[in-house]
Amino acid sequence: MVSRKINRNADGSMSNHAHEFTFQTSENVLYWKAARKEGDQVADEEKMTTLEEENRRLKEDNEKLMDIVVQMRVTLNRLVLRYVTEEG
Repeated sequence: MVSRKINRNADGSMSNHAHEFTFQTSENVLYWKAARKEGDQVADEEKMTTLEEENRRLKEDNEKLMDIVVQMRVTLNRLVLRYVTEEG
């Protein structure tokens, strides 16, 4: 079986790959489906790695921000104590 694909751009013009012929046999179809699954798995693994890295960075940022909050509380408590002591 020979199939002819005509790819068009968004404006309706034909793309560079307008005359692409594909010879399909049952073996080729099975091969390409398996290759696609492997490619999808690789893409999924890359996405997972990227998400894990982003998650690690977010956790580090969260820890830094929590340290800042703790430092601000300590500073606020000192200021309140100083204000109360000077008033009293």
